[in-house]
Amino acid sequence: MLSDFLMLNYEDPLFKKITFVLVIIAYIALILYISPYVKNLKTNFFQKVLFVLVLAINTVMLFLLVDMVDGEIDDSAHSALFFLYGFAMISLVIFAFSFNHRYSNESSFFFICAVLGFIFSDISGFISYYLKVDEFYYPDRFFYLLGLLSLVKFANLDKPEAVQYSEDML
Repeated sequence: MLSDFLMLNYEDPLFKKITFVLVIIAYIALILYISPYVKNLKTNFFQKVLFVLVLAINTVMLFLLVDMVDGEIDDSAHSALFFLYGFAMISLVIFAFSFNHRYSNESSFFFICAVLGFIFSDISGFISYYLKVDEFYYPDRFFYLLGLLSLVKFANLDKPEAVQYSEDML
């Protein structure tokens, strides 16, 4: 929410970079929160090949997006943050789907809804700001609220012991 407040001054390169850093930190925090639960995920060969293929496609798309908005990138630090932001998004989606695949319960459902809400919000915001399609500001806000509501619901759910941190993990 702090990054959204800073977006009021998004035209300022410093605020833009701080916003990127805060969102990257938030995505990494979500990854770290669920990473203990997806550590021992069992996958077959097909799933591993599919994972590598999807990761490669998303990485290529990230590079293509950076090429599309090259004129909007302020400097090399902004470019580096843009790539980190993209990789954090891709990683969070991978962890969310792995978490949902592993547990397939109400908690994992709301977590994946939160992640997809935030990701779709970011993509809509990207389209509206960098590609100058103003109509995408509405889906940006809608998906952000959906993601935030889902994250609050995820946080408030009683999680089974298999999905809770034990005290020795803290």
